[in-house]
Amino acid sequence: MGIATGFWFALFLLGLHRVVTKRREIWLLENVRIHLDEVEGLGTFLELEAVFDGTAEQEAREHERVARLLRELGVAETDLIDTSYEALVGR
Repeated sequence: MGIATGFWFALFLLGLHRVVTKRREIWLLENVRIHLDEVEGLGTFLELEAVFDGTAEQEAREHERVARLLRELGVAETDLIDTSYEALVGR
């Protein structure tokens, strides 16, 4: 078994269901990572990820920071999804 074959076999054993191809740009605004993804067969997606120390006090501030950025970018609550690209491809 070659290295490539072994790699795919290991992924299969770990539960790989399908391969999702994407192109990602990452931007940083203060402590918020902005991921711009172009996902083959699905379209364009935006993900905001606040990086902080994990305290409850800081978490509340970061939730508000991300909510403000979403409003400024014109992203409505109805635009948000809570699933993986893999699950979307499978629909």
